[in-house]
Amino acid sequence: MTVTAAAVGSTILTGSGNDTITLAAGDDAVNTGAGSDSVSGTVGAGDAINLGASADSFTFQALPSGGDVDGDTGSDTLVYSLATDLTFDFSVTTGQVIAGPTTYGYSNFENLNAAGVGVGVDLTAVDGAAAGGNSLLTGLGDDIIVVSVSSFSALDVFQADGGGDQLTVNGSGGTVTMQASWTGFETVQINSGAVFVANTTANLAISGSVADDDITVGASSQTVNTSGGDDIIRVTSGTMPSTITAGGDTAGTPDFANPFDDDVIVISGGGAVTFGPGITGVEQMFTGATAVTLVLNNEGYIVHLEGGVNHVVDSGNNVSANDYFVFEDSVGWEGQVVALNAFLEDADAPAQFDILNISAFGLAGYDGEQTDAQIADGFAAGTAVFNTDNQRLYLDLNGDGFFNSGDDLRINLGGVTDLSAVVDLILS
Repeated sequence: MTVTAAAVGSTILTGSGNDTITLAAGDDAVNTGAGSDSVSGTVGAGDAINLGASADSFTFQALPSGGDVDGDTGSDTLVYSLATDLTFDFSVTTGQVIAGPTTYGYSNFENLNAAGVGVGVDLTAVDGAAAGGNSLLTGLGDDIIVVSVSSFSALDVFQADGGGDQLTVNGSGGTVTMQASWTGFETVQINSGAVFVANTTANLAISGSVADDDITVGASSQTVNTSGGDDIIRVTSGTMPSTITAGGDTAGTPDFANPFDDDVIVISGGGAVTFGPGITGVEQMFTGATAVTLVLNNEGYIVHLEGGVNHVVDSGNNVSANDYFVFEDSVGWEGQVVALNAFLEDADAPAQFDILNISAFGLAGYDGEQTDAQIADGFAAGTAVFNTDNQRLYLDLNGDGFFNSGDDLRINLGGVTDLSAVVDLILS
């Protein structure tokens, strides 16, 4: 149905079809019912427009006080193309325009289409909790979309277009997962210690808050700056970024007993992971339970070896600090070979030794350095012994006083001929 209101004012009620209504100068009351409806014309101070059910659209205009446009039920779209900055709040049903050409009259809109907005016009949109999700198409300005741990929906569609667009994450105690349908963002700003899972957007710059953030990186081209707090950065071999700037954790120095009181990298899925020179400020890291080939830079880390698998780790050169390797759990390591390579004593800081903590195994002690022949004759039961012929530390996990490849643990210490010169061994 196509209807034009009378100049003196009209009351228009339509049914379930797709209707087109044109307003006139009088005070109009319009209820379009069901169907995908469109209303055009200037809304006056006495006009009340209700778009009814289904998916309706309305082109934004500056409403006067007393003018009202209600999307009502369904998934309704407000089309915005004016040359004025706009702040729109999907999280409320009335008074959705917070700042802009007008703050009057808009309610119950689930979608905002601002694709026609040009350079220099910036949008800020606060996500809501619509059952079917919210959608936002931005223009060429520098736009901000605000989501929270309590309001975002997996059905949200955010298409940021041009400019420098930011996803802002509010709230704590929950998780915001950046959906594949959230595209075009250049930056993410976490404000209050949320759990944030990035999508695969290339070159995304993620900034944390001063609280404790938990960030899952989505692509290796992304960057992370944790700002402050005790933060967790979760990566895989495919998403390990070249730049992570951590620091400002509450412990100040590495906390051996409480690792998550520091800034921590957690690896999952195994594979090859390299800490390049752009990884700074992280104190501790976890290998995950799948074999990882890890190359550390020279920052110095507490490395938690997990999973009872054959990890390979290249230590840094201890210029900044020593590396501290600790085996997690006492079981699952039987028959494994873990390689910890390049234990190097720094000539400029001879006290900077790598530290190897094997206290989880509850061994009776360290039986010193021995050759192949000496070890074959047996050694103190339930101890560790360093084989100078093959540069391996043997751990007698089954306690029989002999090395058994299927029952005991071998730790390859590449380049080490004198264990005491480069490694501090912690047994308990």
